Amino acid sequence: MKTRLLFLSIILFIISRGHLKAETISVVNGDDLQAKVDSASAGDILVISAGQYLQTVKIDKKLTLIGPGYFKLQGGTAYINSIWLDVGSDGSMLTGLVVSGNLNIASSNNLVSRNKIDGTLYLGYTTINYATSNNKVVQNYFGSQNSSIPGIKVGSSSIVIQTNYQISNNVVMNSIGFAHSMYSTGLVVNNIFDPDSTNIGNSAGQYISVSGGISSVSFYNNIFKGGFCHSTTTTGSTIFSTSNPLYHPLNFKYNIIDTVYAGYTIPVDNLVTTERIFAGYPTIINGMNNADARILLDPTGPAVGFGRSYPYSGSDPTTDAGVFGGSLPYVLSGIPIGPQVYEMVVPPLAATNSTITVKVKARSNN
Repeated sequence: MKTRLLFLSIILFIISRGHLKAETISVVNGDDLQAKVDSASAGDILVISAGQYLQTVKIDKKLTLIGPGYFKLQGGTAYINSIWLDVGSDGSMLTGLVVSGNLNIASSNNLVSRNKIDGTLYLGYTTINYATSNNKVVQNYFGSQNSSIPGIKVGSSSIVIQTNYQISNNVVMNSIGFAHSMYSTGLVVNNIFDPDSTNIGNSAGQYISVSGGISSVSFYNNIFKGGFCHSTTTTGSTIFSTSNPLYHPLNFKYNIIDTVYAGYTIPVDNLVTTERIFAGYPTIINGMNNADARILLDPTGPAVGFGRSYPYSGSDPTTDAGVFGGSLPYVLSGIPIGPQVYEMVVPPLAATNSTITVKVKARSNN
């Protein structure tokens, strides 16, 4: 029965994405995941079962990798050492996986959604720098609490352009960094940075600008805990610096910040507050022991209704600040994208070459 459920679920997923000619490849614990990737054709879907895949997996064609999710009580987790979306992997999707190390992206038009990443996601960098465009990093959990290395780093060269990237509805347990050309464009919206504020220091829970510029990058509806803002630029300029406008965001609105260091001025339309924001931090209450359940908003807290919906103007409908607001709310436990079959009735016996009736109930995880 489990085989039938999985097979039918994958067929429904293929149809839902329009990949009618794609092949579905099953990967189980003990398989060589890199070998499965190498033998797959562009457009194929790899369904990865719970297990330990202790490899650096390099992808150079358009593939979809689907794992079982993370922080789950049942069903297990698919652990991969690290993943490289190399040149040629444009249009790939990763969902439901746990990446123990880094995830490097050198291609464009990719979707990285509902994964747990314990290293750093490098957008525009593998072993060298690459210009990328239209990458979406949404609804992920970045688990590293290493205050010296950001959970997300966009770009790795001040002369290489990263175009039209979207970083939204992610939980980042430390910080985000930027090192790209001043002509780069991006949107950072409805994220949470350093929710437990254990990484207080020069780079924890804060915005970091390393080089280049962010004058065409917009920030909306984010929650910054643990202090704001610090810049590690060689010039000493900081975010919102009047002496270096390249480090000033295109837009910075409807964000919530709990601590502002001396010498910083936060623009209007943002909120500086020490009120309780999350239901599970700093004290575990109501049994919220799960790592991502603790980021649920306190229903009476300041983040509820503080954000704005697209296109993020003061007259737009309100939404919550943080990962549960906006059009792509965070999904607890990283339940992967695609339909989930929760009931199927199949006759136990059937005559040879006969037609049988199968009843299926499914819900969407999209």
